[in-house]
Amino acid sequence: MKIVLFALLAFGTVFAYAFTPAKTVAWNGYPGAVTFTFDDGLESQITTLKPIIEELGIKVTFFATSAFYFGSNSAPFVALAQAGNEIGNHTTTHANLSSVTDDATLANEITAHAQKLRALDASMEATTFATPYCVASSQAYQKINDNHFMSRNCGGSGLFSWGTEPNWMQMDSHYWQSSSTVSDFTNSLTQAATGKWYVQLNHGVGGDWDVISGNDIKTLMQAAKDKNLWIDTYQRIGSYYRASFTMDKAEAVTTDDGYTLSWTSPHAHFPKSVKLRINLDVSSIDDDVVVSQNGVEISPESDGTYIIEFMDLNLSVQKKAITSLGSKKVNLNFKVRAEKNEFLVDGLSSGNYTYRISDVRGKVLAQGVLPAENEARIARPAYNGVVLVSIIPESSAQKATTVMLPSL
Repeated sequence: MKIVLFALLAFGTVFAYAFTPAKTVAWNGYPGAVTFTFDDGLESQITTLKPIIEELGIKVTFFATSAFYFGSNSAPFVALAQAGNEIGNHTTTHANLSSVTDDATLANEITAHAQKLRALDASMEATTFATPYCVASSQAYQKINDNHFMSRNCGGSGLFSWGTEPNWMQMDSHYWQSSSTVSDFTNSLTQAATGKWYVQLNHGVGGDWDVISGNDIKTLMQAAKDKNLWIDTYQRIGSYYRASFTMDKAEAVTTDDGYTLSWTSPHAHFPKSVKLRINLDVSSIDDDVVVSQNGVEISPESDGTYIIEFMDLNLSVQKKAITSLGSKKVNLNFKVRAEKNEFLVDGLSSGNYTYRISDVRGKVLAQGVLPAENEARIARPAYNGVVLVSIIPESSAQKATTVMLPSL
């Protein structure tokens, strides 16, 4: 955890500091990820591919253009979007965007088609784009970026490494063509399982053009499942990937009972919802905290990670039980106050307790058994600054309580 001290407040209050406590879990906890994309909105994608993805229970991305089957047969693609697949933008007429310079034409090809897709159904956000013929001019890329957070080209391996930020407007993909073999593409899936995201470009499935057979695409999809890859749409994996670069740099600011974390969306056309699995450093706050977004508590997963809504753009970590400075009563109905050489714990109910004194970063300065007395005294450690004094009951019916107090 990176910690940067930026202010030291008056004696008797806490240090204020900023730090980066969140770390996105690579590829949602899978060994790697894969997205199968299908261009043009072709009839064979409905007749042949749809039964395959439904049988295997996976989600894919269709980059649709109104120039082909999709133009007059959008209903089955809308149904696929409603089922959790993605319909992305592939222009109005499948134009070669490298030779289009007229702004009105670019707006019709890119902006107008994005708006058309979004108007078809709420499940179609059309936040991603695929360039026809895998090319575009700088002017076209600007128009694409105005309307989409990510754009797919082709021509290479289609592999992306976690932690390495790509050019979001010129994302590579592995293009299945007539000369392609299942073994070559299976090798790409093997590479994906080493911590990468693999994007495959397809067109017709058992028909139309640039055909991949139904058996071959099913074999590749099953291979991805067997390798335990995260198989999902271009939008979901791409937004998770892009969000990680924002999330991992987000600085938290301490409060009197924990810290808050806030960030901004990396793009105006980011998806409405981006679920992010993160590791969250809460050890510097307390053993028992509440993690929440917009007042809704988030429980940790079985592995200790948290699944947050990135698009809420904020997160809060607070102690479950805390007082302010001085001798204000806490929820275990006792008081803790700082005296000259010791801390006085007054009003403990009967039972066994231990104590722990740590600095605001969580480093333990002293700990031990708390004397079973109505007025228990704890020696103040030789530390110049604010400390956290935790009173920890042995009884499972009670929870630890922490107060912040000045030390020597």
